[in-house]
Amino acid sequence: MRTDIVRRQATPDFPVEASKGIFTGKATYDTIMSRIYNAPLRKNKNYNYSCLNFSLLMDVEQCRSGVPHQIYVEKGIFGPVGAYRTGYRPTERFPLDEIASTENDTFLRRQKLHGYVHDELANFSGGVQGNAGLFANADDLAKICQMWLNGGLYGDVQVLSPQTVELFTTAKSPTCRRGLGFDKPDTERPDWSPTCDEASPEVFGHLGFTGTVFWVDPKEEIIFIFLTNRVDPTRDTPAFNRLNIRPRIFSQVYQAIER
Repeated sequence: MRTDIVRRQATPDFPVEASKGIFTGKATYDTIMSRIYNAPLRKNKNYNYSCLNFSLLMDVEQCRSGVPHQIYVEKGIFGPVGAYRTGYRPTERFPLDEIASTENDTFLRRQKLHGYVHDELANFSGGVQGNAGLFANADDLAKICQMWLNGGLYGDVQVLSPQTVELFTTAKSPTCRRGLGFDKPDTERPDWSPTCDEASPEVFGHLGFTGTVFWVDPKEEIIFIFLTNRVDPTRDTPAFNRLNIRPRIFSQVYQAIER
């Protein structure tokens, strides 16, 4: 690893333990963001899934707000809904036995990842990024999803405007099923849809690379949360997607309601 952007021991310039024995700092983050900002634009205009746009969005947010991202979302979203076990860098707040481990990374970080974000971009950014890094439990996710289901309202607090929720959770392009950050059912190609057949077109949510998923169905007023880990001990688990585990479980929820 390059010692100008990553260190094996903590120093004043590299104070953040991104993984066990791997320390990052401002130089690491600046190098990553510089590569993203200077990445060449693709000439074709077809849809391509990428995390880079949300990394850029976090940078814009921090510049506009003048507040570090993790503090901005804690005060603006997680705090108002009572999601006190949701946040970045969980080892700073919770013991390891309350944090699920992820992959035994034998390639890059060469360790069992426990308490550190699995996503490499977020990990080397110090555990805080716009694309990944959040840790939460099902109870907290249910509160956040309920806020979205209520059009941004949670209890008597209007966390987000209904217009903002609608903007982000509706499809934006004829060439892509997704909203802004949220995934959606593929109504044109049902066999490729990340949801189940019973899901209405209004459904929105997100699939996590490590196996997690949540869906919100405003039509049926359903919140579905499934927290699992398909990368423990390795990400080489093709059966997880081949067997359609997440859509099949989501389908059972609708079938149970119909009964």
